[in-house]
Amino acid sequence: RDGKEGGSNEEKRKEGRNETGMLQSLRDFQESLLGVFCLTTKANDPRMWGHYGDRHRGVMIGFDSRHSDFSSVEQVIYSRQLPSAGVDGSEFGKAVKTKSDVWKEEDEWRLTATLSKCEVKMFGGTPVYIQRPERECFHSITFGCRTEHSFMIAVANSLGRWGLSHCTVWHARMCDRTYDLIPEKFE
Repeated sequence: RDGKEGGSNEEKRKEGRNETGMLQSLRDFQESLLGVFCLTTKANDPRMWGHYGDRHRGVMIGFDSRHSDFSSVEQVIYSRQLPSAGVDGSEFGKAVKTKSDVWKEEDEWRLTATLSKCEVKMFGGTPVYIQRPERECFHSITFGCRTEHSFMIAVANSLGRWGLSHCTVWHARMCDRTYDLIPEKFE
């Protein structure tokens, strides 16, 4: 160090780069071991449907958060600062559940799973890791306002065969006067 409290600005920049590199290494390691399942409480938010619901053509699955399969779900920490990696990896758990504060409106929750305990399915040459929750966890199915009607009918007709006949089926409709999404029961 140069004798000043805390070191020179150049040393601080190098330490910051080293910590960022360590954080990226931890993230890469984490992605090889852990799967993250992301959830939100914002069921009728048009931005969420636009970003994650195939531009309103997708399907949202509602879960009963009181079920034991969701006992370890954790709320995301929103921060302007990247989480510290910690030399010993002690902040690893915090890094897994931290996201930039620009996404705060998502009200995201995360559930992690060890990939080695998951079922693996291949989709287009890409492995998808699946940890099947109990059927009682499923609460509802909501179709986006632009979902094809034939797809909605096919899914709704299949729920009994999948053991999900207890689920309520909804269709999101755009309000006539506002940008709000209004859930309507799908018959």
